[in-house]
This record gives sequence, C-alpha cells and structure tokens, in this order.
Amino acid sequence: MITWISTGSYTDSYPVTFGGIQLGEFSVLEELANKKYSLPIHLIVVRQKGQKNKEKLFAGNLCVYRVKKPYSFKYSTDTEFRTAFAIRAKEIVHRLLVYKKTQLIQLCSVVPARCFLEWDILNNFAPKKSPKLIYTIHNSLTLAENPCGAFVAKTEEWETQKRAEIEVIKGVDVLICTSRSFKKFISKKYGIDRKIFYIPNTVGSYTFFKKIKKNENPQWSKTILFLGRLSREKRVDRVVEIFSYLIRGGHDYSLIIAGDGEEKDWIKKMIIEKGLKISRKKEPLPATVHMVGMITGETKWNILKSSRLMICLSDYEVSPLIGYEALALGVPIIASSLDQWKELVDDDINGFIVDGDDIELVARKIALIIESNTVYRKISLENIKKYKSKYDSKIIAKMRYGLVYAPLLNGDLK
Repeated sequence: MITWISTGSYTDSYPVTFGGIQLGEFSVLEELANKKYSLPIHLIVVRQKGQKNKEKLFAGNLCVYRVKKPYSFKYSTDTEFRTAFAIRAKEIVHRLLVYKKTQLIQLCSVVPARCFLEWDILNNFAPKKSPKLIYTIHNSLTLAENPCGAFVAKTEEWETQKRAEIEVIKGVDVLICTSRSFKKFISKKYGIDRKIFYIPNTVGSYTFFKKIKKNENPQWSKTILFLGRLSREKRVDRVVEIFSYLIRGGHDYSLIIAGDGEEKDWIKKMIIEKGLKISRKKEPLPATVHMVGMITGETKWNILKSSRLMICLSDYEVSPLIGYEALALGVPIIASSLDQWKELVDDDINGFIVDGDDIELVARKIALIIESNTVYRKISLENIKKYKSKYDSKIIAKMRYGLVYAPLLNGDLK
C-alpha cells in the first residue's frame, strides 16, 4: 500500500497535467494501480477547479485525495506554497497510517519530502506504523553550484531548497535517481550505496504519443525546434547563432523557440541584431525565428512532432524530460555532450551528440536531417524503438515495482 504525494494536479485522462514530471510520475502510478499489479495506491495532489475532493479510479485501486490550494503562487514563494501543501497532505497521511492503509510514501518534490522526513524523525509513529519514505529526484539542485532555471533571480530560495534536498538525500529510506551520472554523483558525494537506485524517467505510454497528429505543412519539414526554459544554462544563444549561420548560407529553414524565462528579452535582442526576421506565430515561415512563449500539453506535442528536429545545446541538465518526449514522438535530437543527453541519444543512431560551440559542425548535422529524408526516417524510427524498449511507462512501472516497492513492502529491500 503506497501513498504518493505530488504538488501537481491529476485527472483520469491524458494530458494529466501541464508539466513533464507529473505526467511521468502519474503514468507510472496508473500502471501500478491497474489490474496487472492490483496495488492499492493513495494519491494526494492539488485540487483544480471543478475537481472532486476524493475520487476512486482503476476498480478502486487508486484513491485520489485532492487538497485545496493553500494560496496562490502570486502571494507566496514556491517553497512556501509546497510547505503549506505538505502540511495539509500530512493530515490525510496520518489518517491512513492510523487505519493501517499505507506503508510507503512516494515523494517527487523536495519540500514535501523534507516535511515528511522531519515528521518521521520526531518519532510521531510507533515503529510498526512508521512509513518508509521514497524520494524520486528529477531536477536536482545539488548538481548546480549556482542558482539556475527558475531560481536565477531567487538566490535565497534556491539555497533553502538546496539545503532541503541535501537533508532529504541523506535521510529518506530510498532514493530513485533518473540518470546514471546523477546516481554516481550522489553515491560518491554522500557515501550512499544500498538505498539508491537508477530508474529512468518516462513521459507516459507510447500508445498515447502515437496518436499525436503531425502537421503536414511543407515548412515544418524545415523547422528546427528549441523547447525549454529561456535561462542561461540552456544556451539558446548558441541555437540563434547557428540558425543565423544557416540562413546566411542560403537555407530557408525556420526556428521555433518555445519557452519563457529571464533570458527572453536578451535572446530577442540578439535575434534582431543578427538581422533575422522574428514572429510570434506558431506556424513556421521561411528564414524566420518564432518566439511562441511557453507551450504545454497537446499544443507542445503537436509542435514537437511536426518539427523536423529538436535542438538543445545546454551546459547543464539532470534528466531532460523534453528528450523523452522527442524519443516517444520520433523526433531527431541534436544535443550537447552532457552525460544526461548521452543516456538518451546514441550518436549517429537516434540523433547527434555535438560540441555546442562548433557552429559549422552543428549546422551540418541540422542540414543533414532536414535535407535527407532517409536520415530523418532512420533516426525517427530509432527514437521510437528506444522509447518503446526502455522508457515506456509500462517498463518504468515494472522497474519501480520490482526494484523498490515490492521489496520494501515485503521487507527484503537489498
């Protein structure tokens, strides 16, 4: 019997939420709660407008408890919001423990994880009732020396959450790392061995992504896509520089930059200084950069599947969720030579691993995928093959159950 705590929102159909992390976590949960495993699961999430406070799904194997939003993000920091949510979630968990309806608590957000860790350390439970705590690390702060992503302008909050993550890593019963390199880093830095597992991410079942429709407008076959946060470590400047090089070389390609962040105005200024045309339209135009802002759900997947390739030349990643989505949709990937990208992309097989500063090399790889239908189809099929064989939610659910949940429930975790 497992209780999942998530600061996302949940519905009983795809797309379950805007973000990738919740989508992946919930798709694993759904597999575990279906008839194959028949594993009773309680899920505690944030209630959205129109949703029920409590709902049973999958023949009663999944019971969803929805907690009213403590307050708006507008009036609080991310840490404050998640802490307030965790306090409400603990009230539900306490009832489940009293009635012996839970043994494991699965967490994927560091702030609720710390709240539950502190609760357990205070010995509020009799030994037989004390739950085991499992934390899945998706986007680790311990890897970064300085604030990154959403925390660039929030140094104090970044430091608070980083301290919390270190406490959680050391204190929980089991850690699940979504990349091999991150598992190695954590094991070495904190001396953790037996309680840490590498289990990849997932963004759902391939059968869902197979249904996404592809736009057949001919210009999409010449479209390069950057999808992600517009922050310093993502190095969107490299993408703009390479696109400018291609346009100067006479190519009529399109570039879509989909995302938002603190670098947006600077990137827009760079595009203008390069003499490139700029548009806000989502439909690609020749020799144009389209800055379309943040896109989510099916809009995101439609644009991703329609694009000829996705490019990410970042300096820092933990487990790039957009890479999993590109694999599932059969979209070729050109990525920087980070270990996290190398786990997803086998160079010259299902994409290309490159030195992001080598403009000519990256430009040649882009042109190869766009100009050669044979190369494009080969990479696309290899991507789908890799996702189906390694990252489909059915496979990840089986790994979670076999490596972590079943041994914990049976008391024989090795």
